[in-house]
Amino acid sequence: MLGRPPHFSLFGIPVRIGGGFLLTVLVFGSLGPTPTAGAVRAAIVFVSILVHELGHALVARAFGARPSIEMHALGGLTHLGEVSLTRARHALVSLAGPFAGFALGLVVWLATRHLAMNPVQRELVRFAVEWVSLGWGIINLLPVLPFDGGQVLAAALGPRRILATAIISTVVGALVAVLGVLAWQPFLAFFFGASAVRGIALARRALEARSDLRAGLDEAIGKAREALAREAWGDAMVIADDVVRRAKTLPVRNAGWTALAWAHAGKGEGAQAREALAHVTPRSAIDPYTIAVVEDAAGAPERARGVLSAARDLGLRSPEMTRLLVDLHARDGRLDRAVEIAIEDAALLPHDDGRAVLAAALEGGQFRQAAALADRMFALFADPRDVADEARALARAREVEPALRALTRAIEMGALRVAELAEDPDFASLRDDERFRALTS
Repeated sequence: MLGRPPHFSLFGIPVRIGGGFLLTVLVFGSLGPTPTAGAVRAAIVFVSILVHELGHALVARAFGARPSIEMHALGGLTHLGEVSLTRARHALVSLAGPFAGFALGLVVWLATRHLAMNPVQRELVRFAVEWVSLGWGIINLLPVLPFDGGQVLAAALGPRRILATAIISTVVGALVAVLGVLAWQPFLAFFFGASAVRGIALARRALEARSDLRAGLDEAIGKAREALAREAWGDAMVIADDVVRRAKTLPVRNAGWTALAWAHAGKGEGAQAREALAHVTPRSAIDPYTIAVVEDAAGAPERARGVLSAARDLGLRSPEMTRLLVDLHARDGRLDRAVEIAIEDAALLPHDDGRAVLAAALEGGQFRQAAALADRMFALFADPRDVADEARALARAREVEPALRALTRAIEMGALRVAELAEDPDFASLRDDERFRALTS
């Protein structure tokens, strides 16, 4: 939920209420004939929208999502989290909201149909059933984005027919907006008029994407990345420069600028790499590793370290990010922190990289941390060399008991030669111990 804490939870689903939503509810409440009726109208709107979003959220959770609900000025929005849904499941999640509203309207109608009510009460029930639950639910099912019917349309036609989705959404949205004007329904005219404008923008982007595809720019981006993998910086630069000049869509243009930044960074041209990356919009479209590489190439390793550390605090980790962060700390003379990160992220590091950090820790006198890293790597990779290095690190740290245990294991695994141990300077602290002499005799 955009990183903000929820105000409450329902059925384990976090819900956050924005100030704009409360204002919308108050507007509907102010239309009531009396203050009491207005408060009931406001409550009806609040509950109806919440039930609608719960319909989306509960079905999405059944499909493996971790949903959260945000109530905003124009209604509600259910965030699904990081989940990949099939087109059919996406359609079902979209339909669940309006049908939850229909179910709520049915419950209200069944509960009140035999009650004796005064005109105000009858009008409130009519407002809840006919306008909020039934009316708004039907409107929501119209094939107009971003409404639920538009989401169902997009799922039915699929990503390859996004232009058709945009055209249908725009036409229907414009027609409903015109009907809203003719029927003196300003909310209807506003919502669907805005949706028609968004549909036009979506259609334009779809046409641009089709143009980029026909121009072979997706394939060109793939070739640029292949050149980067080969460290053919010049080739990558030529291809990426052509992409950014011809691209119509922002994602393709961003990919071109990013490839260009990598090529400049690979050639050690940090300033040019920064300049290329500055063209990528929004800034959030750039992954932290790319920013860090460019900043390091530009001679600002402290900025690179800050970017990677911030990403790490947010739970964003990868082998490349960990490797670079370890290297940046080591280059800055913070070997202890470099080894600490290597221990925490040992599962992400290739074994050879972990052993390189281990060797640096031993050479730099970080013996206890070196031992902890060796123990962690052995648990992950079961390489006897790690046990031998753990024994060396513990012996140099003068941790006699654990050093002897690790040494015994290393000998049993054949990772150390007994005949060489008595003269090995790494084990000098153990030479006066009878158990060491017994092991090496």
